[in-house]
Amino acid sequence: MSEKPEFSVEKHVAGLREGSVQALSDSIYLLKDKRIFLCLFAAHLAVEKAVKAHVAREIKDIPPFIHNLPKLAEIARIELTKKQRNLLADLTFYNISGRYQESVGKPPPISEVKAIVRQSKEMVEWLIETL
Repeated sequence: MSEKPEFSVEKHVAGLREGSVQALSDSIYLLKDKRIFLCLFAAHLAVEKAVKAHVAREIKDIPPFIHNLPKLAEIARIELTKKQRNLLADLTFYNISGRYQESVGKPPPISEVKAIVRQSKEMVEWLIETL
């Protein structure tokens, strides 16, 4: 019987931080190509990884395999502004629409997508800074 490998919070947090930055870069790249649903999906992923870094630090274990950003922020005990809570809720919706875009209709206008990506970038930067 093999033993469970020792969990390193700091290694896990570092991996999530790096993954968050990469997903944000992907989101910005996809925005330039106007691949809206994938762009928003990558923005969600970027914020999710940054929030999960906080979760890992809080619970000292691997974060739960969920994608609900408001719930993850709650687990991490991150104090959010109303604007930040709204962004997490919006991004959670876009996580689903990115997976099932054929079922959700038209994407949001490009101006709204640009605003969401900008807010996601600000959120990722803040989350990483506050780790």
